[in-house]
Formats: sequence, structure tokens, C-alpha cells
Amino acid sequence: MPKMRIILRLVATALALSSCSTALLPPGGAGLPSASSSSNQAPLSSNTEPPAGQVITSSTGSCAQIYSLQTLVQRTFAFDGTVKSIESRLDPSLSNEPGDPPPRTPWVTFTVNHWYKGGTGSETSLWMYVAIMSEDGKTFRSYSDGIAAQVGTRLLVTGEPRGSEPVPSQRIAWTCGFTQPYTSRTAAEWAKVTSRTSSTPTTGPEKHR
Repeated sequence: MPKMRIILRLVATALALSSCSTALLPPGGAGLPSASSSSNQAPLSSNTEPPAGQVITSSTGSCAQIYSLQTLVQRTFAFDGTVKSIESRLDPSLSNEPGDPPPRTPWVTFTVNHWYKGGTGSETSLWMYVAIMSEDGKTFRSYSDGIAAQVGTRLLVTGEPRGSEPVPSQRIAWTCGFTQPYTSRTAAEWAKVTSRTSSTPTTGPEKHR
């Protein structure tokens, strides 16, 4: 099965789930592109990777929910983090047709510089849905807003857990502007709106299950 077909199926699955109240994201919220959005971007290669953290395109017009400080405070978790590692993992929640290779999704581990809400610990990992990894596995890029990142990239990340139980290993980073490159100005806005003033966490990494 060609790699692009697998990628397109993964994107299609995520888009379908974003509109379902019993799917990966909670009812009424979808930081994923709406079903009307599409992408014709080719996979990243080691020779064409954009600078880490660069916003390549913007497609907020096709997002089910648009980022703002008002919608940010509705998210379950938010943090300032630096990418520590990027893996391509099998997500058991994504179905697949018989005989096809299992779909894989970027699983990104962050060193947490600051928790704004919804978490503790100096490290956390989550799924980056509607995203594609480079061929060398060192970079990922989101389809909806084109955020490209690699190990060492600092991002402001927010999203929701999958389902009703807020288990760390079930967290999904929202795109469509919710997860974005770090800037001191935006970080200050996040800190103000979430009413968090604590410094860098000193507790150990979260236990994922």
C-alpha cells in the first residue's frame, strides 16, 4: 500500500472522528480541520524540511473551532514545552481495513517549561493528530496550520484528552492555531488568561498508561 494512501486514510479518520461526539475529541470541540478541509501538501523529506516552528500556511477558515484566548481557556490542558523526542506509533484507537499496514501517528514527548493548566510534571507526551512525519523521522508538520517542529522546537501546546478519562497517554494536541510556536508575547497572554503564575514544575515525569 503506497505511503500516501496510508497518510490520507489517517487524515480522513481523524477528520471523521472530529465531528463525532463519541470519538477522540469531546463533544462540541474540534481543534482538527472540519470535514470540508483538504490538504495537497506532500510529505516532508529531509531535504525540504522548513525551519522548526515556522508557520507554513493558515487554514483556520476550515477549522471546526478557531483559536482565540476565549476558546483556549475551554481546553483541558495547556503548556509551554520543548520537543524532546518524536516517534511514529501505532494508535490502537484508529481503525484500519483488513490487510492494510497499521496506521501510525506522531507521538511527541515534551520537556515542560511551564504548565498553564491541566497537568503536572517536567515531561509529558501526546498524540499529534492530522500531522505527518518527515521521512527521516526528525520533523513533524500539522496539516491544518502547517506548524513544523523537530527536537528542540519550543511550542505552546493545548488540547483535549480522548474520551471521558483524562489519562495523560490519551491526550491529543489540537491544531488549527491552538498549538503554535512559542513567543514571549503569546506565552504572557496564555499565563494571564489561564490565571497561572507558577514557575517551571519540579516534579517528575507523568506516568503514562
